[in-house]
Amino acid sequence: MLLSAQRLHALDSGTGRPRWSVAPPSGGRFETAPVAIDRTVYAADVTSCEFRIRGYDLYSGDLRWTLPLNGCLSGGHHFQITATDGSVYFAVEHIRGPEGSMVYAVGE
Repeated sequence: MLLSAQRLHALDSGTGRPRWSVAPPSGGRFETAPVAIDRTVYAADVTSCEFRIRGYDLYSGDLRWTLPLNGCLSGGHHFQITATDGSVYFAVEHIRGPEGSMVYAVGE
């Protein structure tokens, strides 16, 4: 997996050739390094007042599902995705603003 703010790219592990590439459907930007587990690639994207966790098919890049986590992000923030024991954890740390920090768990 390769990630730029505008696109998520999957490369063939054997050849290094591109398999697929997607842009955030929201027109926003990707904010985290993707995590691939089984057949799903997890990535987060944001716009000015919404952030989402999305699940993409590992082999085709098709969007499988979206979990919207609404709320404006005032000030700076950090996102992190990690996975263990069949669950995916998505953490949001707000650097400034009243929101504080949040952790979401996502299981398929």
